[in-house]
Amino acid sequence: MPAYTVVTAQESERFSKLSSGMVRADGPTFLKHDGAVTKYWPLLAETFPDHQFCLLDPESGKAAGIGHSIPIAFQGGWAELPAQGLDWVLERGFQDHAAGTIPTLTSALYIEVAASQRGQHLSSQMLTVMRQIARSQGFGHLIVPVRPSLKSRYPLIPIDEYMRWQKSDGLPFDPWLRVHVQAGGKILHPCRSAMVVTGSRQQWTTWTGIDFPGDGNYVIPHGLVPLTIRGTEGTYVEPGIWVLHGLQ
Repeated sequence: MPAYTVVTAQESERFSKLSSGMVRADGPTFLKHDGAVTKYWPLLAETFPDHQFCLLDPESGKAAGIGHSIPIAFQGGWAELPAQGLDWVLERGFQDHAAGTIPTLTSALYIEVAASQRGQHLSSQMLTVMRQIARSQGFGHLIVPVRPSLKSRYPLIPIDEYMRWQKSDGLPFDPWLRVHVQAGGKILHPCRSAMVVTGSRQQWTTWTGIDFPGDGNYVIPHGLVPLTIRGTEGTYVEPGIWVLHGLQ
């Protein structure tokens, strides 16, 4: 595997150029309209520069992947990690920062691999970097509201059931969950409303390319669960799975 260079948002201009120039694979554009993402995502690099990073491909000079995480203060037991998942982590991280509250751990937010790098197991290396960043800042734990990568193929299967699926070797069926477990992560419990996206019927047609002629529950591209259309509005409540990494 190439010797990638880690570039954090501390190098703001370089990071911004690499991030904006990365060619991304097709994904769920509707998630950009999640309320917490719309409010906080543009502020991540400025507010928490040590926790946003790119892996620089030395051959192409381009970003091979981008990782985002955020420090938060959490004193409860792991069973108390809430249903809100990524939305909660974003809200909590920025609220703690504004209040001057000292964080106790780091939460992963998102890891994205460049389209040209898919299939080369780069996600596991990026998770390693994220763990190293958290450890270097003195944190003993990394929590992750995992978005399982193959769940969109099984949108009608409850998240509780899906998270228990295993391969013949006993590792998780889902590839992204499997990466976390192989890195030492422990699967905890679902975060049933990790992200919430609402929009008009027409907005959902724009985001998905699908017409919604009547009320009902619709399977949509890249959706982990069906979209619910009622009247003029559609609501998508995406589940995730909490995973815990000890960093000691």
